[in-house]
Amino acid sequence: MTSSRCRAIATHCSPSGSGSPCRRPRRRRSWTGRSSSTTSPSGRGSARPFRSATTATRARTSRRPPSSVGSTASGSDPAPERGARLTCRQWAATFGAALALAGTPPAAAASPVTVRFEGEVKTDWAVEPRTRSVSVARGTIFETLVRVHNRSAQEMVAMVVKEIRPQHAAGAIIHLGCGPTFTLVLKPGEAAAVPVSYFVAEDVAQQVGAFAIAYAVYSFEPNSADPVRVGQRIYAERCVSCHGLQARGDGPTGRFLAGGVSDLTPALRQKEDRILLQVIGNGVGPMPAFSPALNAAELQALVFYLRDLGRRAP
Repeated sequence: MTSSRCRAIATHCSPSGSGSPCRRPRRRRSWTGRSSSTTSPSGRGSARPFRSATTATRARTSRRPPSSVGSTASGSDPAPERGARLTCRQWAATFGAALALAGTPPAAAASPVTVRFEGEVKTDWAVEPRTRSVSVARGTIFETLVRVHNRSAQEMVAMVVKEIRPQHAAGAIIHLGCGPTFTLVLKPGEAAAVPVSYFVAEDVAQQVGAFAIAYAVYSFEPNSADPVRVGQRIYAERCVSCHGLQARGDGPTGRFLAGGVSDLTPALRQKEDRILLQVIGNGVGPMPAFSPALNAAELQALVFYLRDLGRRAP
């Protein structure tokens, strides 16, 4: 017996060399209950490694013929899936961009609003906006400067009022900062630059593409300790934005308050000073209390001016 045959027999026979017949290779049972052993080309039994059905299915379905789209040159692994995914991503990006453009809100796609500024120049004063025109987007805040010049020979109190035109669209631009009016005390020949800011509402009608903001001097009088003049200055600084120039309740900010602002002129003729001081000092409804900001003399000066307004009202 040749040496190779002896080695083959020794492999399958018992180690004791008793000459007992060779044992067949043990057959292993797979999880399906079927035999999973094979015979190698050399005649030896070898167990087939365990592989789940999901793994096997994935391996079979991931292989495609070399002629598939996206396959590489002969001899290299095809990569059709990567090419397909990139194409899908590109298509999705293009389609998503088209949807985004199609779904842009009208306010964002609307044309900007043009705001023009107007002033006035008189013998004793000048009110001149630094910027004559500006183009702003809807839903944004913008700021500019207004220069007020005392051209007289004495110290003056200038009360400047701002008016927005057209009147029917005045609510589309909201005064910020110093509000619709402001008061300055200017020495002879002095000029002051006042920053003013506005908010352009996002829901401005598309046909309203231009506004005009006009600055005018409401009062220009010598600085005095006269209580009526002091009260007039306080009213212009703190009250006119809601109550209006003549206390009619037509101020530019009052229209945004729930229920609006009532006409004060009847009450100014009928109520006692004590009642007016109490209402102004403690506040009522949406009107805040002014007693923390104004002292007793300033509150009384404000009542003096309100009385003057009530007498001059038609």
